[in-house]
Amino acid sequence: MDSNEFIVHSRLRSARARKRSQIEAEEKMLRRMYSEERAIRKDIRALGYVDLKPPVEQGYVRTFVLRDDVKRSKQGPFFEKLLRKINTRQWSWRKDFLKKRRHRGKKIYVDRDQRLQDLYAWQFDRMKFTEQERFYFHEVTVHFQYSKKPVKMFRFIEPWRFVLRVQPNMITKVRVKDFDLEQRLADIDRFFVFGNRRDRLVKLLNGNTYRSHDGDPIKYRDPLHNRSFADILNEYAPDTNNEKMCKTLGMPGVFCFSVGATSVKLWEKMLVRIMLRCNFNNMKHLTILVPEGENNLSSIVGSLKIFSRANDVMTRAGRQPVFKIELAGLSDTVRFHGNWFSAHPINIKKIKRTDLIIIPSLNHNYQKSIPLNQKLVEWIKNRYDQGAEVASICTGAFLLASAGILDGKECSTHWAAYNHFRKLFPNVKLVYDRIITDQGGVYTNGGAFSFLNLMLYLVEKYSDRDIALFCSKTFQIDIDRKSQSPFTIF
Repeated sequence: MDSNEFIVHSRLRSARARKRSQIEAEEKMLRRMYSEERAIRKDIRALGYVDLKPPVEQGYVRTFVLRDDVKRSKQGPFFEKLLRKINTRQWSWRKDFLKKRRHRGKKIYVDRDQRLQDLYAWQFDRMKFTEQERFYFHEVTVHFQYSKKPVKMFRFIEPWRFVLRVQPNMITKVRVKDFDLEQRLADIDRFFVFGNRRDRLVKLLNGNTYRSHDGDPIKYRDPLHNRSFADILNEYAPDTNNEKMCKTLGMPGVFCFSVGATSVKLWEKMLVRIMLRCNFNNMKHLTILVPEGENNLSSIVGSLKIFSRANDVMTRAGRQPVFKIELAGLSDTVRFHGNWFSAHPINIKKIKRTDLIIIPSLNHNYQKSIPLNQKLVEWIKNRYDQGAEVASICTGAFLLASAGILDGKECSTHWAAYNHFRKLFPNVKLVYDRIITDQGGVYTNGGAFSFLNLMLYLVEKYSDRDIALFCSKTFQIDIDRKSQSPFTIF
């Protein structure tokens, strides 16, 4: 075929074929410009840096460092190494790191938030943490502002070991520049900006411009959505008079609605929101169980004393107490140590809702204690399904595991009960050396009086670090104790 015949045949192509060839030419151009851009950026990075004399101060940087008491402890080098993996860095022109924010039409200055780095699952696996380092992380679910599904991340559980330090940001080196490369890179960037060619390039390379979301988008549902006023009151403010009030219709000054209605009035929902936001009862309901049979009285009394002391400290500081404490069980009277001591708990049927359940330590006859407290085990399971957190002390893990709550989770108990526990509950991941385990609102601890460390851990979680430190100094408890291995007898 000569040149004239080629020209004739090319002119006979359809409009669709000509458009297709034009698109292919543009795609080749995009790929060629992208390859050139990558090569230029690589050459710019290879130029390196030169020293800047004299150095120039430009703003301030803020990073985390070890606290002095932690640095002087035996675990100082361990946490120093761990900090290098999760440390964060912030820069600001201001030494106090305040930022402007508009509040009610006025500009105010507020502190900039800075936390240790939360790690994605793939980051957590790639960093290859040791078993001891993994102990200081727990799994959290994070909802980002523009994300349509929750993200699982790993967060350091003891940030109090580090403090923020502000230092001048000194510029000691500058990058070597090649103005010809910089000019060519700017030309390529303008090429991609024109006509949204950057989006077309991303689609060409990845097949899609935007991220894909697997499954249905998760909606942030309102906890009061499509629920009657009666159901909401029964959950957040249980009262025996609610049913009588629900049946009162048409009376002025009385809430008028019907139980089980598919819709409720707007003002009723608004009233509930006001009640919840005002938080008339901000205290956490704490239930310390008193099981049937021979139990360990010290774990009941010790838990009661630590939580009560935390409330006293809060009251003396002019703050509202954290815990509303109640002892609950199946019987009105439970006797200990040959009738020398007795406890008088309320019946568990009277507790419709609680925030935290403490299961005390059992004596050695576990096979007898579990069937004797079967109703208590069912009650624990029901409260956990309703959102309550559960903590077991020492061999109280036998009751917690009987409820099926520990299946697939890590658990700690007294070292002398390891073999028996493993035979009864093979689906539980038994850990041997830890004093405390925390997995999704389920807490367990090691043997004997190590439960005091778990109580301090819960006080710190529900109040703050200072309250827990005060309780540890008052009761002379080593708050930083993490392992029960030194006390194990093989």
